[in-house]
Amino acid sequence: MNRKIILLGAGLLCTLACVGTATTVSENAVNTEVARQLTSMAALTQAGGTPLGPVENGGGSPGELPTVTPTGSPPPSATPTVTATTTQTPTVTPPAGDPRLALGTPNYRTDFPDGTNWYLYDDSNVRFDVVDHKFLMVAKNANAYDSWTLTSWKLTDYYLEMTATTDTCSGRDRYGLVVGVPHPANNPSYLARFSCDGYYSFGFFDSSLDNKFHYLADWTPNTHILAGTGQTNRMGFKADGTHLILYANGHYLTDFSVPSFGEGRFGLFVGAVNTANFTVRVSEVAYWILP
Repeated sequence: MNRKIILLGAGLLCTLACVGTATTVSENAVNTEVARQLTSMAALTQAGGTPLGPVENGGGSPGELPTVTPTGSPPPSATPTVTATTTQTPTVTPPAGDPRLALGTPNYRTDFPDGTNWYLYDDSNVRFDVVDHKFLMVAKNANAYDSWTLTSWKLTDYYLEMTATTDTCSGRDRYGLVVGVPHPANNPSYLARFSCDGYYSFGFFDSSLDNKFHYLADWTPNTHILAGTGQTNRMGFKADGTHLILYANGHYLTDFSVPSFGEGRFGLFVGAVNTANFTVRVSEVAYWILP
């Protein structure tokens, strides 16, 4: 399945138009959206006051896609109107292999008393805001776009978590983490996705190659991801050198060995396939620097 990637505003807000999923997005529509957002984003600023500008594409010519080898074995244990829905939380007792148990106090944690250090944005396609101690993400159109926003922190060798609750949703309406984002964006950036129907996927894009999304793990069901409207899930991502591991509610999902995974920024994303104004409320984000 091909993906058309659009990277906007110096890597702070990216919109991904998926071709051949629920809605087919034409090249003309994609190009129009790029031009519109590039025009409007010149006036915006990120946290800290640095003006946004055109993407720095970097040099180099297209090369081979990274060779990714799944290891196959778990690691050792150690502004629309938004209507809230009843939420269900994951199991209170973390599983034995939950990285959170072994790592102790996080180096950073927020339950979003405000939007400090997070880039808030609102346009015709997506809304990122902080409301009632939640980072609110609203995908306004069911057009299979994945839109994301980044923090300014650059991490290496870390474990990262987000805890998020969905409002009304169905199917492949999705949300998750954007990780390993370089600047300029000319190396692989990775998306870890959970969907409303209890699936996960993981993959990357590289703007210096073919501007397509490449699955390392295609959509895969897993019972540790709570499916449906009003569910709360804790997504975990570990980058230990070039070993990348994905978790759901403290349970191992999958892992990969990649050729390289250097310092990069991270952020959050949301995308609607079936539900206009698909809303996700992130109650916590935390990260631990690995010992």
